[in-house]
Amino acid sequence: MKIQPVRCTKCEGALPPDVVLGSHPPDGTCPHCDCRNIVHTFPALLDPLEKGREADALVLDSDASCFYHGTKSAETVCDGCGRFLCSLCDLPVGDQHLCPVCLKNSRETHEEPTLQRERSLHDSIALAVAIYPMLLVWVTIVTAPVTLFLVFRHRKTPLSLVRRSRWRAWLAVLFALMQIGGWLTLLAFFILKDAWT
Repeated sequence: MKIQPVRCTKCEGALPPDVVLGSHPPDGTCPHCDCRNIVHTFPALLDPLEKGREADALVLDSDASCFYHGTKSAETVCDGCGRFLCSLCDLPVGDQHLCPVCLKNSRETHEEPTLQRERSLHDSIALAVAIYPMLLVWVTIVTAPVTLFLVFRHRKTPLSLVRRSRWRAWLAVLFALMQIGGWLTLLAFFILKDAWT
């Protein structure tokens, strides 16, 4: 597996792959200048690089040419505007083929459903619904069941674009069950108190 070299912040020498992948001692010392580097990698750094295909040259003047590159042969049509595109300008998004302009416009207007720009973090919402009402104890009679609903309703929903665990969701369940248990205990206390008197 070949990864892109990560450079030292001081001497700009290439750091060895074991520093980048985390198996090096935690100080991440540069072998060239002994400068300490801390490297946090994204999973995409470990993906293999894919080489793009060159666009075919236009053979006959009667053939369709790319809207952006007049000397390149068209291979597909943009689903947004209908312009002919060569393999360099074709940007596949889901099952669509878009040109750079349509992709830029769809990102700016948020009209393209296959481009995710943000995601709701339901586990954080559920944890907030469980914890914040504890400041006003009487509100937990409503928010504890809502917390359980949020956690179990969105348990299979993708969390974040960045990898994260579901500990917030399970902590929210724990708080909600404690709140419901507290309310049931309080209710049982009042029922038994009336029965004893």
